[in-house]
Amino acid sequence: MVFITIRVKTMGLDSAENIDSMADFEWEYEDQLEMDLTSCYNFFSNGMGTYIVLDLTQNIETGAYLWSTKRAS
Repeated sequence: MVFITIRVKTMGLDSAENIDSMADFEWEYEDQLEMDLTSCYNFFSNGMGTYIVLDLTQNIETGAYLWSTKRAS
């Protein structure tokens, strides 16, 4: 039996080099969003396509979003 440990960015607070603007990605429904993605940054991920995103043009009470790449069921 062989066990391999691979360290990857999978979940939790993202390190500074892994924080990205949400505008750097292609989103299927981007044209339906009422926000400027260039000011939105991911800083926490669950490793399965869900992030906490901060909009740096908003205050913390109104500028934090739960962002998921999964379709709601």
